[in-house]
Amino acid sequence: MRSTSAVFFVFLLAGCGGKIDESGAYDADVDSGITPDIAVDTTPIADTTPIDTGPPPVICPPAPPTESTPCVGVGACSYTSPCTRTATCVGGKFHVVDGPDCKPPPPPPPPPCPAVEPKDGSACPSEGQSCTWKSVCGGTDTGVCKGGGWRLKIGTCPPPTKCPPSMPAAGGACTVTTEKCLWSNGCGGIASGECKMGAWVVSNPPCPPSCPSTYPGSGASCKEFSSHTCDYVFGARCTISCFCYEDHRWACYGTPCEAP
Repeated sequence: MRSTSAVFFVFLLAGCGGKIDESGAYDADVDSGITPDIAVDTTPIADTTPIDTGPPPVICPPAPPTESTPCVGVGACSYTSPCTRTATCVGGKFHVVDGPDCKPPPPPPPPPCPAVEPKDGSACPSEGQSCTWKSVCGGTDTGVCKGGGWRLKIGTCPPPTKCPPSMPAAGGACTVTTEKCLWSNGCGGIASGECKMGAWVVSNPPCPPSCPSTYPGSGASCKEFSSHTCDYVFGARCTISCFCYEDHRWACYGTPCEAP
């Protein structure tokens, strides 16, 4: 008779999935109906998360772009033709910076103003040039070169001071003043006088042969074209200048203090 412990061992082996043959040997290779463990793939899984490399570099156009031209990317484009220029893509638009060779040279300076006030309408060399001159009555005349000719604006004469309305006799008594007075000498010329040491010192030039003795007025006929100016005084210090134009008519300009 087998012992109880031997019988228990046989049943234990059978329960583990083996088999006891007739000789009492245990065969562990017999299919026990238990599914073996599944193999596990230990290969590392690749990380497919995209890497943030930032915005792409700017695409430079073949020709230099203009300011605020749309662009894509980040960076700068450099050009050397027709001049040195850098275009930087910022915020989707090109910001263009020109080199010193891109800027045009400054225009040449205008020629100097004529030393003597020209005639209205006479030729001038530099369009837009503006000049000023002192008038015979002490005002400031302005001339602008427009359309190839001077356009004059006669300035207002200063208000009369202590100058008498008509030319006094040389040596006549006067009140001392530093003002220089001007008068018409009756033949188109201008006489001047100063009060020095209580007496008038008068300078009266001879009358020009081509000037009428009285103010002719614009449009009146004249004999011969001349650039010579005939000056006529109205009031204490204001004058009108006239000259015989090419159409043989008097052309007069000025701002008299009193109507002629």
